[in-house]
Amino acid sequence: MDVARRQLIYATRDPNESLCARFEERGWYIKIVSSARDTCKALRNDMAIGGLLDLSSQFETHELAAFESSLTMTNVGWVAATVSGQLDDAAVRWLIRDYCFDYVTLLTSNDRIVDSVGYAYGMVALLHDAASAARRGIERCARRRPCGRGDGRLVRRHARAAPSAKSP
Repeated sequence: MDVARRQLIYATRDPNESLCARFEERGWYIKIVSSARDTCKALRNDMAIGGLLDLSSQFETHELAAFESSLTMTNVGWVAATVSGQLDDAAVRWLIRDYCFDYVTLLTSNDRIVDSVGYAYGMVALLHDAASAARRGIERCARRRPCGRGDGRLVRRHARAAPSAKSP
């Protein structure tokens, strides 16, 4: 993947070519995947990523559950795309509420979708960049010298900013 461009995982069974073109015009690198397994394989955890989950592709309920491991990654900002009536399904509502920054109801404009994914990406990039900076700050402190009285406050502050494996 070209890491200089924003990365997008587009999970769909029927890619919208004009939407893909709009993402590319706006500086996104798109990886199209058609299943939960392919989504999991395509994701990286070392960078911020935008995600578009096309629920209009009519994934089965068991397939939606299989997406959960990908949807829980904190470095991916997910947006769901639905069609009219899909929000009547409790499983779809639950998935969107618990894992997505936003959702759009199709047929909405491509610009609205790209903007929504851009917002979700920006939010996870803030968290990802802060966590990376905190880890670098702690590593620099440890390399320079054993932390003294003043340095301990810096390390504790950075440690609080970094996401913990125990956090929900």
